[in-house]
Amino acid sequence: MAEVDAGCRSAGIGCVDCKKWLLESLLPAQAHLRERREAVLADPTRVDEAIAAGNSRAKQAAGETLELVRSAMKLAPHRSPLGVGVSVPALPTAPGKGA
Repeated sequence: MAEVDAGCRSAGIGCVDCKKWLLESLLPAQAHLRERREAVLADPTRVDEAIAAGNSRAKQAAGETLELVRSAMKLAPHRSPLGVGVSVPALPTAPGKGA
């Protein structure tokens, strides 16, 4: 770091040299990220499963939050015109991803 500081301040090195040194230090630090990316790309269903799990957790959290809001505002629970709790339809799947 001191070498970069001194070289930049004295114009002893150029920006390309600084960026090369930066890249040489970043690549090893990012190796684990590349490995994780390769693992995900090897099994695309992991992404779909992660999204589905996140959607489920978000739906649960949103429902709990809305209940607190309705309670605080002294509103009746949200019901459909049929008197049944409202459900959110599942998102359509991409072609070839299954039903």
